[in-house]
Amino acid sequence: MIAIIQVAAQTVSNPALGMTTAGWIFMSLAWLTIISVAVFCYRKVLQKAAEKQRRALLESPSLHEQMTEKRPII
Repeated sequence: MIAIIQVAAQTVSNPALGMTTAGWIFMSLAWLTIISVAVFCYRKVLQKAAEKQRRALLESPSLHEQMTEKRPII
């Protein structure tokens, strides 16, 4: 990995030329990795929250059960 960076740094002798192909590939792969990890983490967190909410809805008594439940009259 360090060798790739060193080669990319050595190939750019004139700063007016801009980035080389190796530089663009390296930068693209780096951004792809960063965005992929961020999406993976957000998805994991949001799926856990949605699963908790679904479980709470399934475990709670339905509205019909709550309305027909006999309560003592005060």
